[in-house]
Amino acid sequence: MYRLLGFVLLLSALPCRADSSSGSPAVDLVTEMYRSYAWEAVIHEPQLGGGLFFEPRETLERFLAPELAERVLADRAQSEATGEIGGLSFAPLWDSQDPGASDLAIRPGATADTVTVEFVQPGRSERTTLTYRLTQTPKGWRIADIEYAEGHSLRAVLTPE
Repeated sequence: MYRLLGFVLLLSALPCRADSSSGSPAVDLVTEMYRSYAWEAVIHEPQLGGGLFFEPRETLERFLAPELAERVLADRAQSEATGEIGGLSFAPLWDSQDPGASDLAIRPGATADTVTVEFVQPGRSERTTLTYRLTQTPKGWRIADIEYAEGHSLRAVLTPE
């Protein structure tokens, strides 16, 4: 019951209504991704899957630039082949081993190709800030990297192509 309530509260924290647009296609893409995968922060049921980074290529490329999707798939393949945990040893959307967030805000970044996501992780008082770097592709804006406050990025932790 509490997880369901948390899920509803998380979805209500997103800055735009489902049928509205922020006016920024880059912000809209990141908002759509969080709307689609916010469940992983509050619902721990295997039937729902492992989240965005365990989806097939077609779904990954709905949000990620082809190069980043390829790195995710290569990291996954290496993990499956070796039985070792690869670069995705954490939940990238939440910068944590255990997904969770409250007071989530998605805003335009300092440049047109960046989006800032801020939230509070359970058990912490400070805000977590992620910077999404996007690139324009023939299919529109796609995420090229996620930069984390500790100085690492998603591209850097993934297996090289």
